[in-house]
Amino acid sequence: MNTSSRLTGFGAITIVTLIMGLSVYVVAPGIARAETAPSSNVQTQIAQLLELVKSLQAQIAILMAGNSEIGPEGGHDHAIHVGDTVQTTDTLKVRSSPSTSGNLLGILQPKTEGKVVSGPQSANGYTWWQVAYQTFTGWSASNWLKVVTSAVTPPSTTPKPTEPQTPTKPADPVKPTDPTNPTNPTSPTNPTSPNVPQTSTTDQNSRTLPNSTTVPTTAPYVENFTGNSGKDNFRYGVFHAGVGFQELGYAARIWGDNNAQNGHGGHWTADHDMNCGLPDTQRPLSSSASDFNIDEIFFVCRDHLMSSVGDVDGYSIAWFSPKASFNRTNHKKVSWDVNVTNLGGRQWWEVSIVPKGGHVVQTADWNARGDLLPYDVAAIVVGNGPFGGGINITTNGKNQYSGWEPICGNPFALDPAACADKMIRRPFSVTDNNNGTLTVNFAGVYTQTVPGRLPEQFDVYLTDHNYTPDKDGVPAGHTWHWDSVRVE
Repeated sequence: MNTSSRLTGFGAITIVTLIMGLSVYVVAPGIARAETAPSSNVQTQIAQLLELVKSLQAQIAILMAGNSEIGPEGGHDHAIHVGDTVQTTDTLKVRSSPSTSGNLLGILQPKTEGKVVSGPQSANGYTWWQVAYQTFTGWSASNWLKVVTSAVTPPSTTPKPTEPQTPTKPADPVKPTDPTNPTNPTSPTNPTSPNVPQTSTTDQNSRTLPNSTTVPTTAPYVENFTGNSGKDNFRYGVFHAGVGFQELGYAARIWGDNNAQNGHGGHWTADHDMNCGLPDTQRPLSSSASDFNIDEIFFVCRDHLMSSVGDVDGYSIAWFSPKASFNRTNHKKVSWDVNVTNLGGRQWWEVSIVPKGGHVVQTADWNARGDLLPYDVAAIVVGNGPFGGGINITTNGKNQYSGWEPICGNPFALDPAACADKMIRRPFSVTDNNNGTLTVNFAGVYTQTVPGRLPEQFDVYLTDHNYTPDKDGVPAGHTWHWDSVRVE
């Protein structure tokens, strides 16, 4: 509860109490001396007290006039607008959706600043605003936000009669700092929608480098999502060809033209409904140029993590990555579990092990684009595409897989049982043999040793690739089911 709001309410009660006490004090002498004319000294005291009562009554009127701004639960509902820079007035929870039941993204300390990017929404007795803070973007109750810089210029109450009033230019939005170059903040452009804070860039490298930095660790990394936990241990991002790129909690990097942005977006369904039912139950999802919806297309159900991107007009990649980075001295094996269901040749997953600080948004050379960089020659890439249920094992810049037997799709498929059931997640791993070779275990049904080695320092990205997937028919749920991510 906001302390200043409590004091405001207490102050109103105190003033009323004082008025009642003073009224008794003023009236009482008149009763006691009803038969006697009061002295001039008493008359002076009574006059002074009556003036004090009038002053206190005026203060109550001011408080009552502002009572419409008193928010529920004792908070203070300040006048907030999209584009305002706001500051937290108390320790404040930030959620993924405008509801007290939304996933908790973090808890901010008082005096933390952010920019309002969307809202308002009403739920659970609160007014919610979506705020882009420095570390992430989420929904906060307005009761504990105050405006630091307003994007709306209030009308002047005393315009000059001889000079027309010209509207004041709204305050420039706060320039988000690019953590990869903290001394050089990026330049914002006018967003196409308040939902996604955006920056533009023409530098190809800045399109593909991560916003945030990973923290090196020498310890084993294990995430099994037990109890539907662990989602906060990863970074998340989305790339949409011709539109832009965004990492969750950071401003979007928009470089597409208006035609590409206006034509981008779509609606689809993902496995597991909003109550986390079985995989064949579905939940609605969407994405657009104005709202990448990152926090919704990654979700946790039944002790594992889902990624889901449907047909949004073009090539899209959704990725998640441990917040830790690793080194070859202490980490020799990267492993994960995922379903191998065939979602068509235009929808596949890949796991890339890249040199630390390497490019997030990458693509196989068969689908190289002007706004994507190819995989680093030192990257290791394992996936079930991009050949429609096939196998991809790329090291040293070449696809090393030699068998060319599909996982799904024909009588000789390697794993028909898992192809038919999304509840089956198969184990995959890449192990450095310390002799210039890597051994890849593919779904427990195929093993191959190939040339290569883990980078000396590396990051791990688990990616969901989509190239207008509905052209191959609409699958029942555009979803990959991930589990047991380990770096040991």
